[in-house]
Amino acid sequence: MIKAEFERIKLDTFREITSIATSHAAKSLSTMLGSKVNITVPNVIVEKVENVPELLGGRDKSTVAVFFTISGHISGSILLVLSALESLRFTNLLTGQKLTKIEDLDEMGRSALKELGNVVAGSYVRVLADGLQMKVSYSVPGFTYDMLGAILDEMLACHSLETNYVVVMESEFVVMEQIYRGHLLFILSPKAVNAIINSLGNLQKPEPDSESMDPSGEEKKDELSEIFHLEVQNSIGQMKKDLSCLAQLKEPAGRDPDQKMPALDRLFRQAHMVKSSSASMGFDQLQKLTQSLEHIFKLVRDEQISLTPHLVSLLSESMDTCQGLLDQKEVGDYRELMERLDLTLCP
Repeated sequence: MIKAEFERIKLDTFREITSIATSHAAKSLSTMLGSKVNITVPNVIVEKVENVPELLGGRDKSTVAVFFTISGHISGSILLVLSALESLRFTNLLTGQKLTKIEDLDEMGRSALKELGNVVAGSYVRVLADGLQMKVSYSVPGFTYDMLGAILDEMLACHSLETNYVVVMESEFVVMEQIYRGHLLFILSPKAVNAIINSLGNLQKPEPDSESMDPSGEEKKDELSEIFHLEVQNSIGQMKKDLSCLAQLKEPAGRDPDQKMPALDRLFRQAHMVKSSSASMGFDQLQKLTQSLEHIFKLVRDEQISLTPHLVSLLSESMDTCQGLLDQKEVGDYRELMERLDLTLCP
């Protein structure tokens, strides 16, 4: 029995992988938020599929899930499962919004939750792949809001998984003395679980800060870098397009919020997405630059500062610098550019 096999190896090694993965995820989230984040996993259990909904509040409980398909030596799904309340709390933390109803969760909020899932699930997959010497890939994140039972049924049906057990990880995120809770679910095929069991039995525990990677780890790193580069490049291109459209608006139309607001909303969302992705991929300068851009777009959107020709020029220069940082090219005086942006934020 799978559960007995997990008990045989006492889950100790799996918990060690968990501690390393949460350490990596906490570091990325700390960079994203500019505040220290601690992630703990109070409980790791293996439970029968039919028992999981009751364990997490019942089949009819309204739930947000960010989900990923995993493939390679391990196949199945990973889900970050959040209650409606915790979803709103995470969204407000990540975006600065003040949502009170799940119905108000917009594209920016969904994007923020998907990025949260990407950071957490991605950390587990990378550590699992490196520690167990396995080739494992995972998809871009999906998002759903539904009853918990329906979500699990769909995951099982989607991948035709004939599995009896789910690995359930209770997770707590501590940020600025506030605790945010969720669950990470691993829905794995029987072959995948057996592969993990066999590998765990012979595992040399990986070092948290090890720089060495096996060939499959290098392939995964290259794949993630390619996806990151493409998505950020598209975001920068969209920001340039929207900034150009805003700059071309003439008075009095330029004062019409109905014309400006869609572009400003997109600029804010794109800057936020690039900031989050850069943090998770270790592009610290790009993360800090887009964080400043995000703040400026918010001020313009809230009509606290005006989009003057001088500011348009500065933002355009900043976007060119974003592209240079993404391409890892020389970008001129980065510190001086950040100082000029700071003057805009704090005139």
